[in-house]
Amino acid sequence: MAPIFEEDEESAYQLAYEAMLIAGRALMFSRGVKPRSVGAHKITVEFCEAFLGESYRLFIEKLDRARKKRHYLMYGIGQIISSTEARNLIETAVRSNRTYFYPRVSAKISLPVRVRTQTGVQKG
Repeated sequence: MAPIFEEDEESAYQLAYEAMLIAGRALMFSRGVKPRSVGAHKITVEFCEAFLGESYRLFIEKLDRARKKRHYLMYGIGQIISSTEARNLIETAVRSNRTYFYPRVSAKISLPVRVRTQTGVQKG
């Protein structure tokens, strides 16, 4: 079975973007900030930019570019996502969630610890 970014590039791209968006929203919520419904995606990107600072400019630019492309995928026509773009955004999402978001969110709130066993995942 081929990876999703080779089978359905648009869906893979959207899922990777949404993973970063949800992580950004978790960061906001962990700081007691809740974006309004209208413009929530852009507000989330702007919050991440302000919170993470100048040293994360490249990541914020990728996130904002992904936000705009995702918008065209959802509401526009003619936008094409290549498997390379999808794969790159998936890699960025995984790296950013591990590096930028998870440490900052988990430090602020108590996240449940999960332990993987041979029979499955159990709360620890």
